[in-house]
Amino acid sequence: MWIWDGYINPNKKEQFLACAEKLKHINPHVIEDIEDYILLQGFKNMKPLEIKKTIDADLHNRRTKKKNRSKEDEEEEKVVDQRRNFLN
Repeated sequence: MWIWDGYINPNKKEQFLACAEKLKHINPHVIEDIEDYILLQGFKNMKPLEIKKTIDADLHNRRTKKKNRSKEDEEEEKVVDQRRNFLN
């Protein structure tokens, strides 16, 4: 099963796999920096309040789309929200 089906050009699959193989040995902190850079590019020219609204809307959409949410899921989401608010 290829989970990137529809995201990556099938002609570049081998190149993508080779790149992923090379990147898996990179320090996790460097990977986080790369992820942060990509996110910042996506939020370029947005004000902090706009970014927060975008993130909150995405989080809300993800949670409402999730099927069969249990009480434990809701409690876990509250803990995650508290951690996120603490970091802010």
